[in-house]
Amino acid sequence: MKACVKLDLRKAYDTVNRDFLCHLMAAMGFSETWVDRVRECITSPTFSVLIQGIPYGFFGRSRGLRQGDPLSPYLFTLVMEYFTCLMDIAVHRERIVPIYSRVSPVVSHLIYADDLLVLLRPSMRGMRELAAVMEEFGQLSGLRLNRDKSKVYFSSSCTLKEERALELGVEKGDLPVKYLGVPLSVNYAKDRDCQSLVDFAQRRVEGWQAAGLSFGGRIELVRSVISAIALFWLQSIMVPLATIRKIEGICAKFIWHGGIHAISWEQLCRPRKEGGVGLRSLVSVREATGIKLAWRFLQGDSLWSAWMTSRYLRGRNFWVCEIDNNFSVSFKHILRNRPVLRTAMRRRMREGGETDLWLDPWISGQSLLEILGPQRDGVAYRGLTCRHIIRGGVWRPEAYRFTAPLGEEIRQVQITPTALSDVWIWAPPGRSLGAGEFRFSSCYDLVRTHFDDIEEYDLSGGKGLPGKCNCLYTNWCWAGYLLGTDCFGSEFLSLTLSVFYVRQRLNPLGTCSFSAMWRGASGQSRAGDTWEGLEGSVTSEKSLSGLVIAGARSRAGLGVLD
Repeated sequence: MKACVKLDLRKAYDTVNRDFLCHLMAAMGFSETWVDRVRECITSPTFSVLIQGIPYGFFGRSRGLRQGDPLSPYLFTLVMEYFTCLMDIAVHRERIVPIYSRVSPVVSHLIYADDLLVLLRPSMRGMRELAAVMEEFGQLSGLRLNRDKSKVYFSSSCTLKEERALELGVEKGDLPVKYLGVPLSVNYAKDRDCQSLVDFAQRRVEGWQAAGLSFGGRIELVRSVISAIALFWLQSIMVPLATIRKIEGICAKFIWHGGIHAISWEQLCRPRKEGGVGLRSLVSVREATGIKLAWRFLQGDSLWSAWMTSRYLRGRNFWVCEIDNNFSVSFKHILRNRPVLRTAMRRRMREGGETDLWLDPWISGQSLLEILGPQRDGVAYRGLTCRHIIRGGVWRPEAYRFTAPLGEEIRQVQITPTALSDVWIWAPPGRSLGAGEFRFSSCYDLVRTHFDDIEEYDLSGGKGLPGKCNCLYTNWCWAGYLLGTDCFGSEFLSLTLSVFYVRQRLNPLGTCSFSAMWRGASGQSRAGDTWEGLEGSVTSEKSLSGLVIAGARSRAGLGVLD
Protein backbone atom coordinates (compact mmCIF):
# COMPACT_ATOMS: atom_id res chain seq x y z
CA MET A 1 0.00 0.00 0.00
CA LYS A 2 1.20 3.48 -0.88
CA ALA A 3 -0.14 6.98 -0.35
CA CYS A 4 0.74 10.50 -1.42
CA VAL A 5 -0.44 13.39 0.76
CA LYS A 6 -0.61 16.88 -0.75
CA LEU A 7 -0.55 19.37 2.10
CA ASP A 8 -1.53 23.03 1.83
CA LEU A 9 -0.45 25.59 4.41
CA ARG A 10 -2.88 28.33 5.37
CA LYS A 11 -1.55 31.83 4.44
CA ALA A 12 2.01 30.59 4.65
CA TYR A 13 4.07 33.80 4.61
CA ASP A 14 1.57 35.80 6.67
CA THR A 15 1.47 33.44 9.67
CA VAL A 16 5.14 32.67 10.39
CA ASN A 17 5.97 32.95 14.10
CA ARG A 18 8.86 35.43 14.24
CA ASP A 19 10.08 34.40 17.70
CA PHE A 20 10.21 30.79 16.55
CA LEU A 21 12.22 31.82 13.48
CA CYS A 22 14.80 33.67 15.58
CA HIS A 23 15.13 30.77 18.06
CA LEU A 24 15.49 28.36 15.14
CA MET A 25 18.27 30.45 13.58
CA ALA A 26 20.12 30.53 16.90
CA ALA A 27 19.78 26.74 17.21
CA MET A 28 21.18 26.35 13.69
CA GLY A 29 24.33 28.21 14.66
CA PHE A 30 23.69 31.72 13.37
CA SER A 31 25.52 34.37 15.38
CA GLU A 32 23.59 36.53 17.82
CA THR A 33 24.46 39.65 15.82
CA TRP A 34 23.04 38.16 12.64
CA VAL A 35 19.87 36.97 14.40
CA ASP A 36 19.33 40.46 15.85
CA ARG A 37 19.69 42.03 12.42
CA VAL A 38 17.18 39.63 10.91
CA ARG A 39 14.78 40.30 13.80
CA GLU A 40 15.07 44.03 13.13
CA CYS A 41 14.36 43.53 9.44
CA ILE A 42 11.19 41.50 9.96
CA THR A 43 9.72 43.48 12.90
CA SER A 44 10.40 47.11 11.93
CA PRO A 45 8.08 47.55 8.87
CA THR A 46 4.84 49.45 9.38
CA PHE A 47 1.81 49.73 7.12
CA SER A 48 -0.91 52.21 6.23
CA VAL A 49 -4.25 51.84 4.48
CA LEU A 50 -5.90 53.97 1.79
CA ILE A 51 -9.46 55.08 2.49
CA GLN A 52 -10.99 56.97 -0.44
CA GLY A 53 -7.49 57.63 -1.74
CA ILE A 54 -6.19 59.08 1.55
CA PRO A 55 -3.57 57.15 3.61
CA TYR A 56 -4.49 56.63 7.26
CA GLY A 57 -2.24 55.55 10.09
CA PHE A 58 0.86 53.44 10.41
CA PHE A 59 0.64 50.15 12.26
CA GLY A 60 2.88 47.15 12.67
CA ARG A 61 2.22 43.43 12.62
CA SER A 62 3.09 40.77 15.14
CA ARG A 63 3.75 37.83 12.82
CA GLY A 64 4.49 36.87 9.24
CA LEU A 65 7.04 37.74 6.58
CA ARG A 66 6.64 40.35 3.89
CA GLN A 67 5.94 38.86 0.48
CA GLY A 68 8.19 40.43 -2.13
CA ASP A 69 11.02 40.99 0.32
CA PRO A 70 14.15 39.33 -1.18
CA LEU A 71 15.07 38.01 2.28
CA SER A 72 11.70 36.34 2.95
CA PRO A 73 12.14 33.19 0.76
CA TYR A 74 15.37 32.29 2.56
CA LEU A 75 13.83 32.78 5.99
CA PHE A 76 10.79 30.73 4.99
CA THR A 77 13.11 27.94 3.83
CA LEU A 78 14.66 27.86 7.31
CA VAL A 79 11.19 27.48 8.84
CA MET A 80 10.38 24.59 6.49
CA GLU A 81 13.68 22.96 7.44
CA TYR A 82 12.17 22.36 10.87
CA PHE A 83 9.36 20.37 9.23
CA THR A 84 12.04 18.24 7.56
CA CYS A 85 13.64 17.64 10.97
CA LEU A 86 10.31 16.50 12.44
CA MET A 87 9.73 14.14 9.50
CA ASP A 88 13.25 12.70 9.74
CA ILE A 89 12.78 12.01 13.46
CA ALA A 90 9.42 10.31 12.83
CA VAL A 91 10.96 8.16 10.07
CA HIS A 92 14.00 7.28 12.19
CA ARG A 93 11.75 6.17 15.07
CA GLU A 94 9.59 4.22 12.58
CA ARG A 95 6.49 6.18 13.49
CA ILE A 96 6.12 7.00 9.78
CA VAL A 97 7.19 4.48 7.14
CA PRO A 98 8.16 6.17 3.83
CA ILE A 99 8.06 4.54 0.40
CA TYR A 100 11.45 3.08 -0.45
CA SER A 101 13.18 -0.12 -1.46
CA ARG A 102 16.28 -1.78 -0.03
CA VAL A 103 18.62 -0.07 -2.49
CA SER A 104 16.90 3.27 -3.22
CA PRO A 105 17.29 6.51 -1.25
CA VAL A 106 14.66 7.22 1.39
CA VAL A 107 12.27 9.94 0.20
CA SER A 108 9.66 10.72 2.83
CA HIS A 109 8.58 14.15 1.58
CA LEU A 110 9.18 16.84 -1.04
CA ILE A 111 8.98 20.59 -0.41
CA TYR A 112 8.85 23.48 -2.85
CA ALA A 113 8.17 26.72 -0.96
CA ASP A 114 4.83 26.06 0.79
CA ASP A 115 3.82 23.11 -1.42
CA LEU A 116 4.35 19.80 0.41
CA LEU A 117 4.13 16.21 -0.76
CA VAL A 118 4.44 13.41 1.80
CA LEU A 119 5.04 9.84 0.54
CA LEU A 120 4.34 7.05 3.03
CA ARG A 121 2.85 3.65 3.76
CA PRO A 122 -0.71 4.55 4.80
CA SER A 123 -1.11 2.51 7.96
CA MET A 124 -3.56 3.82 10.55
CA ARG A 125 -0.70 4.60 12.91
CA GLY A 126 1.29 6.31 10.16
CA MET A 127 -1.62 8.61 9.31
CA ARG A 128 -2.09 9.54 12.96
CA GLU A 129 1.63 10.24 13.38
CA LEU A 130 1.67 12.47 10.30
CA ALA A 131 -1.28 14.42 11.72
CA ALA A 132 0.65 14.79 15.00
CA VAL A 133 3.73 16.07 13.13
CA MET A 134 1.65 18.69 11.32
CA GLU A 135 -0.01 19.75 14.57
CA GLU A 136 3.32 20.18 16.36
CA PHE A 137 4.79 22.06 13.41
CA GLY A 138 1.78 24.38 13.26
CA GLN A 139 1.88 25.19 16.99
CA LEU A 140 5.57 26.12 16.91
CA SER A 141 5.96 27.81 13.52
CA GLY A 142 2.49 29.29 13.08
CA LEU A 143 2.03 27.47 9.75
CA ARG A 144 -1.28 25.67 10.10
CA LEU A 145 -2.62 22.98 7.80
CA ASN A 146 -5.43 24.03 5.47
CA ARG A 147 -7.54 20.89 5.64
CA ASP A 148 -10.01 22.07 2.99
CA LYS A 149 -7.31 22.20 0.30
CA SER A 150 -5.23 19.23 1.44
CA LYS A 151 -5.82 15.80 -0.12
CA VAL A 152 -4.54 12.25 0.25
CA TYR A 153 -4.17 9.93 -2.76
CA PHE A 154 -4.03 6.15 -2.32
CA SER A 155 -2.74 3.40 -4.58
CA SER A 156 -5.28 1.03 -6.10
CA SER A 157 -4.24 -1.80 -3.78
CA CYS A 158 -5.06 0.19 -0.64
CA THR A 159 -8.19 -0.69 1.35
CA LEU A 160 -10.24 1.32 3.86
CA LYS A 161 -9.30 4.54 2.09
CA GLU A 162 -11.98 6.68 3.71
CA GLU A 163 -11.03 5.51 7.21
CA ARG A 164 -7.33 6.19 6.62
CA ALA A 165 -8.08 9.68 5.27
CA LEU A 166 -10.24 10.33 8.34
CA GLU A 167 -7.30 9.48 10.63
CA LEU A 168 -5.26 12.22 8.91
CA GLY A 169 -8.14 14.67 8.89
CA VAL A 170 -8.17 15.45 5.15
CA GLU A 171 -10.29 14.33 2.21
CA LYS A 172 -9.47 11.51 -0.20
CA GLY A 173 -8.58 12.71 -3.69
CA ASP A 174 -8.36 11.12 -7.13
CA LEU A 175 -5.48 11.22 -9.58
CA PRO A 176 -4.36 13.08 -11.63
CA VAL A 177 -3.67 15.96 -9.28
CA LYS A 178 -2.09 19.29 -10.14
CA TYR A 179 1.20 19.99 -8.36
CA LEU A 180 3.37 23.01 -9.16
CA GLY A 181 1.15 23.76 -12.13
CA VAL A 182 1.34 20.37 -13.90
CA PRO A 183 -0.77 17.21 -13.52
CA LEU A 184 0.70 14.24 -11.65
CA SER A 185 -0.44 10.74 -12.50
CA VAL A 186 0.81 7.18 -12.13
CA ASN A 187 0.32 6.59 -15.86
CA TYR A 188 1.07 8.37 -19.11
CA ALA A 189 -0.58 11.80 -19.19
CA LYS A 190 -3.63 11.75 -21.46
CA ASP A 191 -5.00 14.53 -23.60
CA ARG A 192 -7.80 15.27 -21.15
CA ASP A 193 -5.28 15.57 -18.30
CA CYS A 194 -3.53 18.42 -20.15
CA GLN A 195 -6.70 20.27 -21.13
CA SER A 196 -5.85 23.05 -18.66
CA LEU A 197 -2.79 23.92 -20.77
CA VAL A 198 -4.97 24.22 -23.88
CA ASP A 199 -7.48 26.33 -21.93
CA PHE A 200 -4.67 28.60 -20.73
CA ALA A 201 -3.48 29.23 -24.29
CA GLN A 202 -7.05 29.88 -25.46
CA ARG A 203 -7.75 32.37 -22.65
CA ARG A 204 -4.53 34.21 -23.38
CA VAL A 205 -5.17 34.73 -27.07
CA GLU A 206 -8.78 35.73 -26.40
CA GLY A 207 -7.53 38.41 -24.00
CA TRP A 208 -5.14 39.86 -26.56
CA GLN A 209 -6.63 42.18 -29.16
CA ALA A 210 -5.10 40.66 -32.28
CA ALA A 211 -6.55 43.36 -34.52
CA GLY A 212 -4.52 46.03 -32.73
CA LEU A 213 -1.22 44.14 -32.91
CA SER A 214 1.24 43.93 -35.74
CA PHE A 215 2.32 40.61 -37.18
CA GLY A 216 5.63 40.91 -35.31
CA GLY A 217 3.81 41.75 -32.07
CA ARG A 218 1.67 38.63 -32.30
CA ILE A 219 4.76 36.53 -32.99
CA GLU A 220 6.48 37.95 -29.90
CA LEU A 221 3.48 37.26 -27.64
CA VAL A 222 3.34 33.64 -28.79
CA ARG A 223 7.08 33.24 -28.21
CA SER A 224 7.29 34.91 -24.79
CA VAL A 225 4.04 33.72 -23.19
CA ILE A 226 2.42 30.63 -24.70
CA SER A 227 5.63 28.91 -25.82
CA ALA A 228 7.26 29.64 -22.46
CA ILE A 229 4.41 28.04 -20.47
CA ALA A 230 4.33 25.07 -22.85
CA LEU A 231 8.09 24.63 -22.36
CA PHE A 232 7.57 24.47 -18.57
CA TRP A 233 5.03 21.67 -19.01
CA LEU A 234 7.15 19.79 -21.52
CA GLN A 235 10.14 19.81 -19.16
CA SER A 236 7.98 18.37 -16.38
CA ILE A 237 5.78 15.70 -17.99
CA MET A 238 5.25 13.89 -21.28
CA VAL A 239 2.59 16.07 -22.91
CA PRO A 240 0.59 14.11 -25.55
CA LEU A 241 1.10 15.06 -29.18
CA ALA A 242 -2.63 15.73 -29.54
CA THR A 243 -2.38 18.47 -26.90
CA ILE A 244 0.66 19.99 -28.60
CA ARG A 245 -1.15 20.08 -31.95
CA LYS A 246 -4.07 21.92 -30.34
CA ILE A 247 -1.77 24.56 -28.85
CA GLU A 248 0.06 25.06 -32.13
CA GLY A 249 -3.30 25.46 -33.88
CA ILE A 250 -4.37 28.13 -31.38
CA CYS A 251 -1.08 29.99 -31.87
CA ALA A 252 -1.29 29.83 -35.67
CA LYS A 253 -4.88 31.09 -35.67
CA PHE A 254 -3.90 34.01 -33.42
CA ILE A 255 -0.85 34.92 -35.54
CA TRP A 256 -2.94 35.10 -38.71
CA HIS A 257 -5.86 36.76 -36.92
CA GLY A 258 -8.28 34.03 -37.93
CA GLY A 259 -7.62 34.57 -41.65
CA ILE A 260 -5.83 32.55 -44.29
CA HIS A 261 -2.53 31.12 -43.09
CA ALA A 262 -0.23 32.57 -45.73
CA ILE A 263 2.72 30.68 -44.23
CA SER A 264 2.37 27.26 -42.61
CA TRP A 265 3.21 26.71 -38.94
CA GLU A 266 6.15 24.48 -39.86
CA GLN A 267 7.62 27.27 -41.99
CA LEU A 268 7.10 29.88 -39.26
CA CYS A 269 9.03 27.66 -36.86
CA ARG A 270 12.17 27.81 -38.96
CA PRO A 271 15.06 30.08 -37.89
CA ARG A 272 15.10 33.47 -39.62
CA LYS A 273 18.09 32.56 -41.73
CA GLU A 274 16.11 29.60 -43.08
CA GLY A 275 13.04 31.66 -43.96
CA GLY A 276 11.06 31.52 -40.69
CA VAL A 277 10.36 33.93 -37.84
CA GLY A 278 12.32 32.14 -35.13
CA LEU A 279 9.49 30.35 -33.30
CA ARG A 280 10.16 26.87 -31.94
CA SER A 281 8.14 23.86 -32.98
CA LEU A 282 6.60 22.39 -29.83
CA VAL A 283 6.91 18.91 -31.31
CA SER A 284 10.68 19.37 -31.60
CA VAL A 285 10.78 20.99 -28.15
CA ARG A 286 9.10 17.85 -26.78
CA GLU A 287 11.91 15.73 -28.21
CA ALA A 288 14.58 18.13 -26.94
CA THR A 289 13.21 18.06 -23.39
CA GLY A 290 13.53 14.26 -23.44
CA ILE A 291 17.22 14.61 -24.30
CA LYS A 292 17.64 17.18 -21.55
CA LEU A 293 16.03 14.78 -19.07
CA ALA A 294 18.45 12.03 -20.14
CA TRP A 295 21.37 14.46 -19.76
CA ARG A 296 20.32 15.37 -16.21
CA PHE A 297 19.96 11.69 -15.37
CA LEU A 298 23.53 10.98 -16.51
CA GLN A 299 24.93 13.80 -14.38
CA GLY A 300 23.95 11.80 -11.30
CA ASP A 301 24.15 14.80 -8.96
CA SER A 302 20.52 14.91 -7.80
CA LEU A 303 18.24 12.91 -5.53
CA TRP A 304 15.97 12.21 -8.52
CA SER A 305 18.84 10.72 -10.53
CA ALA A 306 19.97 8.56 -7.61
CA TRP A 307 16.44 7.28 -7.03
CA MET A 308 15.85 6.47 -10.72
CA THR A 309 19.20 4.68 -10.95
CA SER A 310 18.51 2.47 -7.96
CA ARG A 311 14.92 1.86 -8.99
CA TYR A 312 15.43 0.88 -12.64
CA LEU A 313 19.07 0.22 -13.52
CA ARG A 314 19.99 -1.88 -10.46
CA GLY A 315 23.61 -2.34 -11.46
CA ARG A 316 23.01 -2.48 -15.22
CA ASN A 317 24.86 -0.16 -17.57
CA PHE A 318 22.75 2.74 -18.80
CA TRP A 319 23.95 2.50 -22.40
CA VAL A 320 23.09 -1.19 -22.91
CA CYS A 321 20.06 -1.54 -20.62
CA GLU A 322 17.03 -2.85 -22.53
CA ILE A 323 13.66 -1.17 -22.12
CA ASP A 324 11.46 -3.11 -19.73
CA ASN A 325 7.66 -2.94 -19.58
CA ASN A 326 7.92 -2.29 -15.84
CA PHE A 327 9.83 0.95 -16.41
CA SER A 328 7.99 4.23 -15.94
CA VAL A 329 6.98 6.36 -18.91
CA SER A 330 9.65 8.96 -18.15
CA PHE A 331 12.45 6.40 -17.86
CA LYS A 332 11.42 4.75 -21.12
CA HIS A 333 11.56 8.19 -22.71
CA ILE A 334 15.08 8.67 -21.33
CA LEU A 335 16.30 5.36 -22.75
CA ARG A 336 14.80 6.05 -26.18
CA ASN A 337 16.90 9.22 -26.43
CA ARG A 338 20.24 7.43 -25.99
CA PRO A 339 21.14 7.34 -29.74
CA VAL A 340 20.80 11.12 -30.08
CA LEU A 341 22.39 11.76 -26.72
CA ARG A 342 25.60 9.89 -27.47
CA THR A 343 26.19 12.04 -30.58
CA ALA A 344 26.16 15.20 -28.45
CA MET A 345 28.27 14.04 -25.49
CA ARG A 346 31.92 13.40 -24.82
CA ARG A 347 33.63 11.84 -21.83
CA ARG A 348 36.01 14.06 -19.87
CA MET A 349 38.48 11.51 -18.55
CA ARG A 350 40.19 12.07 -15.24
CA GLU A 351 41.13 8.98 -13.22
CA GLY A 352 39.10 6.64 -15.41
CA GLY A 353 37.57 4.80 -12.48
CA GLU A 354 34.00 5.92 -13.28
CA THR A 355 34.06 4.94 -16.98
CA ASP A 356 33.22 1.41 -18.07
CA LEU A 357 36.00 0.27 -20.40
CA TRP A 358 33.79 -1.83 -22.69
CA LEU A 359 30.25 -0.47 -22.42
CA ASP A 360 30.45 3.34 -22.07
CA PRO A 361 30.69 5.31 -25.37
CA TRP A 362 33.88 7.16 -24.44
CA ILE A 363 35.68 6.87 -27.83
CA SER A 364 34.10 9.44 -30.18
CA GLY A 365 30.60 8.42 -29.09
CA GLN A 366 31.25 4.68 -29.40
CA SER A 367 32.06 1.94 -26.92
CA LEU A 368 34.84 -0.62 -27.28
CA LEU A 369 32.23 -3.36 -27.56
CA GLU A 370 30.67 -1.59 -30.55
CA ILE A 371 34.04 -1.04 -32.21
CA LEU A 372 35.47 -4.53 -31.69
CA GLY A 373 32.29 -6.57 -31.45
CA PRO A 374 31.78 -9.50 -29.04
CA GLN A 375 35.11 -11.01 -28.05
CA ARG A 376 35.78 -14.75 -28.22
CA ASP A 377 38.94 -14.95 -26.16
CA GLY A 378 37.23 -14.88 -22.79
CA VAL A 379 37.66 -11.16 -22.12
CA ALA A 380 35.65 -10.21 -19.05
CA TYR A 381 33.46 -7.16 -19.69
CA ARG A 382 32.14 -6.50 -16.20
CA GLY A 383 34.13 -4.59 -13.63
CA LEU A 384 36.75 -3.21 -16.02
CA THR A 385 37.17 0.56 -16.12
CA CYS A 386 39.41 2.87 -18.10
CA ARG A 387 41.68 3.05 -15.08
CA HIS A 388 43.04 -0.34 -16.13
CA ILE A 389 44.69 1.15 -19.24
CA ILE A 390 45.89 4.41 -17.65
CA ARG A 391 49.34 4.54 -16.08
CA GLY A 392 50.65 7.76 -14.60
CA GLY A 393 48.08 9.89 -16.41
CA VAL A 394 48.97 8.36 -19.81
CA TRP A 395 47.02 5.87 -21.94
CA ARG A 396 48.54 2.36 -22.12
CA PRO A 397 46.23 0.54 -24.58
CA GLU A 398 48.90 -2.05 -25.33
CA ALA A 399 48.04 -3.66 -21.99
CA TYR A 400 45.04 -5.26 -23.74
CA ARG A 401 46.75 -5.78 -27.11
CA PHE A 402 44.49 -3.39 -29.00
CA THR A 403 45.27 -2.84 -32.67
CA ALA A 404 47.51 0.09 -33.57
CA PRO A 405 44.73 2.23 -35.17
CA LEU A 406 42.46 1.68 -32.18
CA GLY A 407 45.29 2.40 -29.77
CA GLU A 408 45.98 5.68 -31.55
CA GLU A 409 42.30 6.63 -31.36
CA ILE A 410 42.29 5.88 -27.64
CA ARG A 411 45.31 8.15 -27.14
CA GLN A 412 43.35 11.00 -28.75
CA VAL A 413 41.01 11.01 -25.74
CA GLN A 414 42.38 13.71 -23.47
CA ILE A 415 43.11 12.90 -19.82
CA THR A 416 42.81 15.59 -17.14
CA PRO A 417 44.79 14.24 -14.17
CA THR A 418 42.79 15.24 -11.09
CA ALA A 419 41.29 13.48 -8.11
CA LEU A 420 37.77 14.23 -9.39
CA SER A 421 35.47 11.69 -11.02
CA ASP A 422 35.01 11.31 -14.77
CA VAL A 423 32.17 13.43 -16.16
CA TRP A 424 30.09 13.72 -19.31
CA ILE A 425 30.36 17.06 -21.11
CA TRP A 426 27.96 18.58 -23.61
CA ALA A 427 29.61 18.73 -27.04
CA PRO A 428 27.05 18.64 -29.88
CA PRO A 429 28.31 18.41 -33.48
CA GLY A 430 29.47 21.67 -35.02
CA ARG A 431 30.11 23.41 -31.69
CA SER A 432 33.31 23.91 -29.75
CA LEU A 433 33.68 21.95 -26.53
CA GLY A 434 34.08 25.05 -24.35
CA ALA A 435 33.16 24.36 -20.74
CA GLY A 436 30.92 21.45 -21.75
CA GLU A 437 27.84 23.02 -20.17
CA PHE A 438 24.40 21.99 -21.37
CA ARG A 439 22.53 24.45 -23.62
CA PHE A 440 18.90 23.81 -24.49
CA SER A 441 19.24 25.81 -27.71
CA SER A 442 21.87 23.40 -29.03
CA CYS A 443 19.76 20.46 -27.85
CA TYR A 444 16.78 21.80 -29.81
CA ASP A 445 19.03 22.27 -32.82
CA LEU A 446 19.85 18.55 -32.69
CA VAL A 447 16.27 17.38 -33.18
CA ARG A 448 14.67 20.05 -35.39
CA THR A 449 14.40 19.76 -39.16
CA HIS A 450 17.10 21.77 -40.94
CA PHE A 451 16.66 23.68 -44.20
CA ASP A 452 19.02 25.56 -46.50
CA ASP A 453 19.77 29.18 -45.66
CA ILE A 454 18.02 31.68 -47.90
CA GLU A 455 20.07 34.18 -49.86
CA GLU A 456 17.72 37.03 -48.98
CA TYR A 457 18.64 36.65 -45.30
CA ASP A 458 22.12 37.96 -46.07
CA LEU A 459 20.56 40.90 -47.88
CA SER A 460 18.32 41.76 -44.93
CA GLY A 461 21.22 41.66 -42.50
CA GLY A 462 19.62 39.08 -40.22
CA LYS A 463 19.70 40.36 -36.65
CA GLY A 464 20.56 43.89 -37.77
CA LEU A 465 16.88 44.73 -38.18
CA PRO A 466 14.05 44.90 -35.63
CA GLY A 467 11.84 41.86 -35.26
CA LYS A 468 8.90 43.66 -36.86
CA CYS A 469 10.92 44.26 -40.06
CA ASN A 470 12.15 40.67 -40.05
CA CYS A 471 8.58 39.38 -39.84
CA LEU A 472 7.51 41.63 -42.71
CA TYR A 473 10.49 40.50 -44.71
CA THR A 474 9.63 36.84 -44.09
CA ASN A 475 6.15 37.46 -45.49
CA TRP A 476 7.62 39.04 -48.60
CA CYS A 477 10.10 36.20 -49.10
CA TRP A 478 7.37 33.57 -49.02
CA ALA A 479 5.11 35.69 -51.20
CA GLY A 480 7.87 35.87 -53.80
CA TYR A 481 8.34 32.12 -53.54
CA LEU A 482 4.65 31.51 -54.16
CA LEU A 483 4.49 33.96 -57.08
CA GLY A 484 7.38 32.19 -58.75
CA THR A 485 7.58 33.81 -62.18
CA ASP A 486 8.72 37.25 -63.31
CA CYS A 487 5.30 38.25 -64.64
CA PHE A 488 3.62 37.54 -61.31
CA GLY A 489 6.51 39.23 -59.54
CA SER A 490 5.98 42.35 -61.66
CA GLU A 491 2.29 42.41 -60.79
CA PHE A 492 3.13 41.98 -57.11
CA LEU A 493 5.57 44.90 -57.40
CA SER A 494 2.95 47.12 -59.01
CA LEU A 495 0.44 46.23 -56.32
CA THR A 496 2.95 46.99 -53.55
CA LEU A 497 3.83 50.38 -55.02
CA SER A 498 0.14 51.19 -55.39
CA VAL A 499 -0.43 50.45 -51.71
CA PHE A 500 2.46 52.70 -50.75
CA TYR A 501 1.08 55.40 -53.04
CA VAL A 502 -2.36 55.26 -51.48
CA ARG A 503 -0.92 55.50 -47.98
CA GLN A 504 1.35 58.41 -48.96
CA ARG A 505 -1.07 60.15 -51.32
CA LEU A 506 -0.99 63.35 -49.28
CA ASN A 507 2.81 63.51 -49.44
CA PRO A 508 4.99 64.06 -52.48
CA LEU A 509 7.20 61.09 -53.24
CA GLY A 510 10.29 63.08 -52.41
CA THR A 511 9.19 63.63 -48.78
CA CYS A 512 7.62 60.29 -47.84
CA SER A 513 9.48 57.72 -45.72
CA PHE A 514 9.24 55.09 -48.45
CA SER A 515 11.13 57.22 -50.95
CA ALA A 516 13.85 57.90 -48.37
CA MET A 517 14.36 54.16 -47.89
CA TRP A 518 14.31 53.66 -51.65
CA ARG A 519 16.98 56.29 -52.24
CA GLY A 520 19.17 54.75 -49.54
CA ALA A 521 19.04 51.42 -51.36
CA SER A 522 19.20 52.48 -54.98
CA GLY A 523 21.46 55.52 -54.64
CA GLN A 524 18.99 57.89 -56.35
CA SER A 525 18.94 61.60 -55.67
CA ARG A 526 15.88 63.50 -54.45
CA ALA A 527 15.57 65.42 -57.71
CA GLY A 528 13.38 63.82 -60.32
CA ASP A 529 11.67 61.31 -58.00
CA THR A 530 8.30 60.27 -59.42
CA TRP A 531 6.00 57.40 -58.63
CA GLU A 532 5.99 56.42 -62.31
CA GLY A 533 9.77 56.19 -62.49
CA LEU A 534 10.07 54.33 -59.22
CA GLU A 535 8.73 51.06 -60.59
CA GLY A 536 11.04 51.15 -63.56
CA SER A 537 14.12 51.49 -61.35
CA VAL A 538 13.72 47.96 -60.05
CA THR A 539 16.11 45.60 -61.81
CA SER A 540 16.30 41.85 -61.88
CA GLU A 541 19.32 41.90 -59.57
CA LYS A 542 17.41 43.30 -56.58
CA SER A 543 13.87 42.55 -55.52
CA LEU A 544 11.53 45.13 -54.05
CA SER A 545 11.84 43.61 -50.60
CA GLY A 546 15.63 43.64 -50.86
CA LEU A 547 15.72 47.30 -51.82
CA VAL A 548 13.37 48.35 -49.04
CA ILE A 549 15.29 46.34 -46.42
CA ALA A 550 18.60 47.75 -47.62
CA GLY A 551 17.18 51.26 -47.52
CA ALA A 552 15.93 50.71 -43.98
CA ARG A 553 19.41 49.60 -42.94
CA SER A 554 20.86 52.73 -44.53
CA ARG A 555 18.50 55.01 -42.62
CA ALA A 556 19.28 53.16 -39.39
CA GLY A 557 22.98 53.74 -39.90
CA LEU A 558 23.71 50.05 -40.43
CA GLY A 559 25.05 50.48 -43.94
CA VAL A 560 23.90 48.98 -47.20
CA LEU A 561 25.00 45.40 -47.77
CA ASP A 562 26.63 44.44 -51.05
